[in-house]
Amino acid sequence: MAYLVEPSATSERFTVVLLYVPGDAYPGQLTVHFKDESSMDWVDADRGDRHDLPKFTATRKMVAPITIKVEGTYVTRGDVIPVTWSVTAADVIPVGWHGGKTYYAA
Repeated sequence: MAYLVEPSATSERFTVVLLYVPGDAYPGQLTVHFKDESSMDWVDADRGDRHDLPKFTATRKMVAPITIKVEGTYVTRGDVIPVTWSVTAADVIPVGWHGGKTYYAA
């Protein structure tokens, strides 16, 4: 997975754009959660209004390192039951992160 930190992002308004999403998930079928150094709880992300790439903003201030969890649902051809998946990128956004930079997780 690839996570582009928005150039204007700050710790108070932390926003990432998902540049690569596995499978056939559409942006509208994705949810994103953040976990940071200051808490063990997952923080929901608000969905941005971009239609071409999925963009998500944390609902509170974030302290690096930041873990990102992406959850999605997709239906393969011929399947009636949707498949749900989840990918967690532990500490993918490091201390000292920079807006405009892309960070990668396996």
